[in-house]
Amino acid sequence: MNDDLRNKDKTIIAIWTVMLEVFGATFFKVTDFWNADNCALGFQKGEKLIYVSTWKFKDYSDSGIKCYTEFELIDEVTFETKQSIKKIECIAIDDFINEVKTFVGKPGDQ
Repeated sequence: MNDDLRNKDKTIIAIWTVMLEVFGATFFKVTDFWNADNCALGFQKGEKLIYVSTWKFKDYSDSGIKCYTEFELIDEVTFETKQSIKKIECIAIDDFINEVKTFVGKPGDQ
């Protein structure tokens, strides 16, 4: 596991693990602009940023992980948000992965 993630909540680690399995280790740059938030993480692909938070869903059951997510276009130098594309208040992990694929494509699409 990435040392930067060792203090993250188990729900974020689970999402990171699924993203790794689906997209591979080099498809995204993992961003953590929210160091103090153990339930938040970002995945960056060029100017596209996917913010994920499991704060409201920390106590998930075995029925599946849910999260809040935002899809944004950012300035790659300043990391400032240029445009918010989509916000989803509650999404299951499988649907989240499909949304990510729609937003950034799949490995091999480039």
